[in-house]
Amino acid sequence: MKDVKSWHENDAFWETLAPMVFREQMWANVPLELDGVISLLKISPRARVLDLCCGPGRHSLELARRGFKVTGVDRTKLYLDEAQRQAEAEGLKIEFVQDDRGLFADRAHLTPLLIFIHHLAISKTLKRTVRL
Repeated sequence: MKDVKSWHENDAFWETLAPMVFREQMWANVPLELDGVISLLKISPRARVLDLCCGPGRHSLELARRGFKVTGVDRTKLYLDEAQRQAEAEGLKIEFVQDDRGLFADRAHLTPLLIFIHHLAISKTLKRTVRL
């Protein structure tokens, strides 16, 4: 029997979705998003941060620029390659790991901050839509 992958395990799906999910405005919003999260959680630079579903590194890169020790995890190799190229171009030290977020989190022996800021952005969009 043919091994059928779920939609979230399909790299072609994520590669096709990338131009919509990682629009220029989404990248531009990152500093402000992180200002809010860092302020809310009262975390300081040099803290260890685990960015699950890091994609092409929007938040991982900005966190590293601010002095955080970042590990970015994503299952999509194309995204991780892009994130790694940008980190190297900027001289940022970020550990990027290709793995499933759930499996990685289960195996990690860390007490990291888990960030899902993209979920917050989607949530805000849904709230605006519901109010209309």
